[in-house]
Amino acid sequence: GVAVISLMYRLKPPSRNVAADALADGRRAVRLTRAHAAEWGIDPHKIGMVGWSAGGNLILNLITHPDSPVAGGDAVDQQSSRPDFAALLSPWPDGQSIATYPVPKNAPPIFVGNAVDDHTAPVVFAEAVVKEWKDAGDPVRFMKVDTGGHGSFEIGTAGGGHNWPAQFLT
Repeated sequence: GVAVISLMYRLKPPSRNVAADALADGRRAVRLTRAHAAEWGIDPHKIGMVGWSAGGNLILNLITHPDSPVAGGDAVDQQSSRPDFAALLSPWPDGQSIATYPVPKNAPPIFVGNAVDDHTAPVVFAEAVVKEWKDAGDPVRFMKVDTGGHGSFEIGTAGGGHNWPAQFLT
């Protein structure tokens, strides 16, 4: 009952503005999936995103910077780009503070996973994301593990993070 569609978003090079291009690619991917949901046997109201590290940042950026469907655009542009749920695993802050990612009204539920010993995606950033979601009254689950570093949520790793799918699915 789960379909997986992988997004390969633009990086440098050829992108000159990775954050903007990745955000545009993420928006288009959700819209494209929603536009073809019936054809692909997917519920258009159960489209989520899962991302690690920079992918987690892309999803956080997408959720916190919503846009509206494009009136008069093609059939894909007329769809919502808002994911219905998301998992942010070891979300990388991209040098930004939590203020860069304002929680929109009625934000989708998120699952956040981070290791205490992750120095690339510090746990304090993940904790700030979780706090913002809770303060906004939106659904959030947090899985914090002590060890495993930045790869702690890869399947087959030690430290407990590898069990995230079972917690995410609940």
